Amino acid sequence: MGIGYYDPVERMAEKARARAALDEALASGRLSPAEANRQNFLFAGVDFSKARILIKDPPPEL
Repeated sequence: MGIGYYDPVERMAEKARARAALDEALASGRLSPAEANRQNFLFAGVDFSKARILIKDPPPEL
């Protein structure tokens, strides 16, 4: 495996192409907004209103 080179200008262009393709898919009806959200957002289906953080043990004393 070789060392890659991060080109911020090329990355910007990649993201612009991806946004244009998404806009075109939405405009043509091939993709619904809900489907686009599911594809693009890892936690789209998570209901955070029911999420809780449970702390079972007291924090250690320093």
